[in-house]
Amino acid sequence: MCQVFKSTLKSNHLTNHFFLGNYFIFIKLYHDILRIYYEHFMNKHFMHFK
Repeated sequence: MCQVFKSTLKSNHLTNHFFLGNYFIFIKLYHDILRIYYEHFMNKHFMHFK
């Protein structure tokens, strides 16, 4: 029983670590995409204003 609990705890920890890692990667990707879109959008606008 104790062994099962320990292994479950270990797998949960690994899963949590995996999800946290993916979460940070996702935030970074999302941030980069937003920045690229924002710069692209602003460039288009500045072209119109010129």
